[in-house]
Amino acid sequence: MSGTNMASGDIDPNWPPPAYEPSDDVDTTPPNPPSGPARSARGVWLVAAFLAVVAVVALVIVAVVVFSGKPRPGAGPSAAPATAPSNPPTTTSTAPAGPCGPDEATAVSAALAQLPADKKTGKAWNPTPEFSDYDPCADLSAVVVTVVDATRSSPDQALMFHRGAFVGTATAVAYPFTELEVPASTDDLVVLTYRSRQSCDACDDGTLTTVGFQWQGDHVQMLDPPRSRWTHRRDPPHPAEPSPTPTLNGA
Repeated sequence: MSGTNMASGDIDPNWPPPAYEPSDDVDTTPPNPPSGPARSARGVWLVAAFLAVVAVVALVIVAVVVFSGKPRPGAGPSAAPATAPSNPPTTTSTAPAGPCGPDEATAVSAALAQLPADKKTGKAWNPTPEFSDYDPCADLSAVVVTVVDATRSSPDQALMFHRGAFVGTATAVAYPFTELEVPASTDDLVVLTYRSRQSCDACDDGTLTTVGFQWQGDHVQMLDPPRSRWTHRRDPPHPAEPSPTPTLNGA
């Protein structure tokens, strides 16, 4: 606009201004890529970043390996398997050789089936044991029985068993007050006590005689029989009355 004053209704012939046109003096040459120190700095940064990534990956791998090698909480070190000895020690079996017999009730029933009734009372034998150390696997065990409806002075009889098989009675004559000493008996030894010459049938005085019976190969042998000969009907067994070897079927 010129310095001449224009009326408000006049239009400036120079308006609008002409569109912008680049001057020939403007440098239109595109910039060249960076070179020199700037380019070198960028390359160094890229290399450093790559090395940092590699280092992080390496640390992760090392951490995984170390963690996997640690024992889990609560899990102890696994025990090394025991090495079996080349020559294991031999153990000696304590089980008796040979077969074992039936249970006690069956063995007693089979034994009493072979015995006649008591000669003195005429009564049958009661299968319920008074004393017993019956062992179906022992070389010698015994069961002491009395007669049916017995009294304190009724006769008793000791049934002898070898591995559960009935091998006879301790004596041919049945004696009252016969007891089995279980604590003194062993796998091949039976110890019986005979009480005689009491002042009364219910009395525990008199003479107590202990007699052992042992299994010897194929028979029962009376051990240390009484030295003197008793004549009283209640005296304990004597080697001559009856025979020291237990008898079968009351013979």
